[in-house]
Amino acid sequence: MSNGAAGSSLAAAQHPDTQLSAQEYMAKHGILLYLQDAASLMLEARAERPLEFVADYFSSVLAGTHVLLRDYAYVNACERNRAAFLDSCRESFADLPPDEPLSASELSEMLRMLCPDFPLSLPAHAVELCGEEPRQPFRALLDATLLCFYYADFLERAAEVFETCDTRSTGAVNRNVLLLTLRQMIKRYSGSAAGITCPPAAVFDQVFADAPGRGARTPSDVTLLQMQAAFIRAPALRERVARHGPGEGGYLVMPPPRAASCCRAEAGGGGEAEPREPASPMAAARPALRRASKSSGSGGVGGRRGGSRNR
Repeated sequence: MSNGAAGSSLAAAQHPDTQLSAQEYMAKHGILLYLQDAASLMLEARAERPLEFVADYFSSVLAGTHVLLRDYAYVNACERNRAAFLDSCRESFADLPPDEPLSASELSEMLRMLCPDFPLSLPAHAVELCGEEPRQPFRALLDATLLCFYYADFLERAAEVFETCDTRSTGAVNRNVLLLTLRQMIKRYSGSAAGITCPPAAVFDQVFADAPGRGARTPSDVTLLQMQAAFIRAPALRERVARHGPGEGGYLVMPPPRAASCCRAEAGGGGEAEPREPASPMAAARPALRRASKSSGSGGVGGRRGGSRNR
């Protein structure tokens, strides 16, 4: 192999995007999505300074504030948007009691303060994955919901793989066969322009480590619900979304630092503050959400209306 060919191969290995067509490259990074959305918002606003408007739009994309108060179709349109939404949830709900029991509908109402049409189906499914009780600890339920949201495409395709492996329609399949098939699916989608957010390969070394859940026929069988719950519980999955964004080095679901006490000094006061009763999740979330709304409202372009994909 010549030096030129070797250099080209090395460059392709280091920068896999060079192997993509122009259309695949644009789709992988959501370029057309943002260009079309920026143009649509600019035309709606009839901005006096359109170039500055577009610059502000992309500044909000880079800052991760562009998804605030946008509709679900836009928030879920690409991996960067999903990562930004998870960041917003982490910041907005940072001070809420992590162990307070919450229902799916209550969490859905909170999430709709950031995304007005966030689907109830996601926290409802997260409740199923967390356990049999209809109310789950806030932090556990929030993390499970956000993981279901972030990896929704993968979990949907994993469910299709499960149905394919369930050749006898028993509702349970052999875990080894299922894992092997899922690994092959991951290899097919990883690094592609298909728009599928795949979990790290290390997840497959951790799932199904515990005993079979309810509904499994034999120790080697797993049900669809157990398969999904196993992925959500996998430490590698939680670690990845806690420490790494989609190639951006951002944070996703890392539990944020919490206040050491509910007692705070009144503004301007020098003495000790009186202990306060813990606020309800909705009430405690509102101050942070108001700040988020203000940062993406009239002063920016991110929260003006729903994404253009819905039109």
